[in-house]
Amino acid sequence: MAEFVILGTSDFFTSFLIAAGLFVVALLLIESVSGRPKPLNRFGFGVVYLLSTLALNVVPSLFVSVAAEDADTAAIVFLAVTAIFMALLAYAARRRAFDAYGDTGNAFMAAIPIVCLVLIFKKPEDRTRIHQRTKVALTGRVLAFTVAAFALVVVGSFFRIVLDSTNRNAFVNVANLPIGRAVRIQAAILNANAPQPVGSETTLMTATANGNTLLLNYYLTGSSADLSTEVFEPLMSPIMQRNVCSDPLFRDLADRGAKIVFEYTALSQNQTSQSHRLETAATDCQ
Repeated sequence: MAEFVILGTSDFFTSFLIAAGLFVVALLLIESVSGRPKPLNRFGFGVVYLLSTLALNVVPSLFVSVAAEDADTAAIVFLAVTAIFMALLAYAARRRAFDAYGDTGNAFMAAIPIVCLVLIFKKPEDRTRIHQRTKVALTGRVLAFTVAAFALVVVGSFFRIVLDSTNRNAFVNVANLPIGRAVRIQAAILNANAPQPVGSETTLMTATANGNTLLLNYYLTGSSADLSTEVFEPLMSPIMQRNVCSDPLFRDLADRGAKIVFEYTALSQNQTSQSHRLETAATDCQ
């Protein structure tokens, strides 16, 4: 579960699928147990939609905060908080759809980016409700929504900034997990941020878990790519061993039996592509 949530906190498409899936489940459950809903106006639905969107923006930072203690607990918190706000949105969307269309069939529109704007701005089906409002009342609603939206954005941004500043040096804690799962989660974390430059001529492209082996794939460019295997491997092997042994997370994996493998693909303009392979285990840290 933690591996999937880690991908969801960094990849927009996966994050959207998680949120949309929970929204649909909540909508179906509410539809099955609820009767005729009360109409919800555009102002009320807009506030709920904005609140839910801000919550989805903050929850990845919340995941990292909790994951510093326990990855599985963090995954449960992430899914629970997302589910709560998606249920709230589904409840509001059902009422807004009834207000705008006279039935709840279009409530699903709230889960679709851009399309949701139709649900937010469409006028009520019962137009007498609009005709009864004065221009002063309408202006007041617009002003109230603007103030509410600004307040929600400020509060949401504040929580995100606080959590991100707290998480600056945090990492997902895998020390209490079986070594195979710990390696898979670490690979998921690295993949979530790939491709990632780690130097002027080195880029981490992918990370793969295979049992107790963590395989890191890099691309080399520039002068580093021109080095032959006979020069590159003796030069870089002690450097990578020191890096693994001095990094608390990698050292914990190695001490528990994991093997850290570095594979480099040299993208040289002067010669054909060549590969280098370096391995580090616990015995290299003694």
